Amino acid sequence: MIDFAGLRFKNPFVVASGPVTASIDLIKRAEKARASAVSTKLTLPKVPFRCQLRPYSLPGFGTITPMDRRLEEKEGLELVRKAKRATSLIIFANISAPKSSLEDWQKLAKEFEEAGVDIV
Repeated sequence: MIDFAGLRFKNPFVVASGPVTASIDLIKRAEKARASAVSTKLTLPKVPFRCQLRPYSLPGFGTITPMDRRLEEKEGLELVRKAKRATSLIIFANISAPKSSLEDWQKLAKEFEEAGVDIV
């Protein structure tokens, strides 16, 4: 057992946020593989790549190529609710909002807390 941030993890294996934590079926598979926690796929108030995934670049920093779309707010919240009902995993919510919108950050964090997430 590992105690961290007031939570008790059954082992040190946490599945990172990404395509492997984007659905309840994949989260259940993580539990079956004996993970102790998962970090959900990134959730945004509004998904920037709705129709088409395309690479973008930042001069001097490189190119970023999204592999799959992010979750919208309602999708992320429903995923957390399902994961809390269907598994005994510790659930991290991976959220983001525009840097200029403190209100969006606060709203998302509060909604995920109410949905039952263990860590934001």
